[in-house]
Amino acid sequence: MASEARGIYNAALSGGINPAFVAGLASAESGYGSQGYAVGKHNPFGLGVHLGWRFNSYADATKKLAKTLNGLGYPKLFKQGGLAGVIGQYTPYGDASNDPMAHTRSIISAGRRTGGDPSRLYIGRGRSEEHTS
Repeated sequence: MASEARGIYNAALSGGINPAFVAGLASAESGYGSQGYAVGKHNPFGLGVHLGWRFNSYADATKKLAKTLNGLGYPKLFKQGGLAGVIGQYTPYGDASNDPMAHTRSIISAGRRTGGDPSRLYIGRGRSEEHTS
C-alpha cells in the first residue's frame, strides 16, 4: 500500500474520513493488504469479501470504504459512540466472531503508528474533532 499512500490519503480526505483510521483499519483487517483475502485484490478493508470484491487500486478501495461508511452514517455514529460506534456497525458482534472493542483498539494502535489519530473524527478542510472511543 505504501506506493499508493498519497492516493489513499487523498481518497480518505475527499471521502470525509480520517486517513489515520483508514491506515489503522487496513492494518487490522489485512496487514496493509498483505494477508488473507486482500492479497492481489487491492481490498485491505475486507469490503464485500463474501461478494468477491476487488479493486483496481488501494485508492479505489478507499473511495468505496468512504462511501460505505458514510452510508452507515459515519459522522453521526462517530459523534455518538466514537470510533467504537463506527466499528460496531462496520464489523458487528457475531460477524465472523468479531469483537468491535478489540478491533477498535487495534485500529487506534495501528493508526497512531502512522502519526495520525484514528480516534478523531475528520470534519473537513484538515480539521477534526476528538471523541472517546
